[in-house]
Amino acid sequence: MPGLQRHPALQDLSRDHQLILWHAREMRWTLEEDRRAQPWAVVAREFLRFWQREGILHLQEEEEVVLPTYGRRVPLEGDETVRHVLADHAWLHQATGELQYLLQTGQEDGALLGAIGRRLHDHVRLEERLLFQAIQDTLTEEELDRLGAQSIAFRLRWRGLAAVGPLEASEEPG
Repeated sequence: MPGLQRHPALQDLSRDHQLILWHAREMRWTLEEDRRAQPWAVVAREFLRFWQREGILHLQEEEEVVLPTYGRRVPLEGDETVRHVLADHAWLHQATGELQYLLQTGQEDGALLGAIGRRLHDHVRLEERLLFQAIQDTLTEEELDRLGAQSIAFRLRWRGLAAVGPLEASEEPG
């Protein structure tokens, strides 16, 4: 995120966030009927393609690698930011499933697309400004380095990606 200095352990996740924000912007443009907007079905299909390839694994990495590491220093059950992040994750799973169903059945729902875009935008901002900053402020350098190594291992195992960011926006289907 511009203006925020991310520890290398969190930089891949922050790069993922950049692409998530790109999709959120595309959804907003479609909802607002902006001149740059693509048709609803194109935006929904491209987002779902990204979500299935990258988004779900991004959430999984946060839940299986980042939060447990942070939880060794901070009681997660009492952390309002963590509760909000996990509630967002659950909502996003549900909403993207609904979007998939609508796309498959040929039903357009601009309100749902807009809600997903807004939630994605707000979620990324919450993680970058509060959660990731708290993690950087709380964990020791050694813990952050270990988190970074676990993140790389996760990406190698589940994504087939080393410490490389996701697809660039220019590589998205057009």
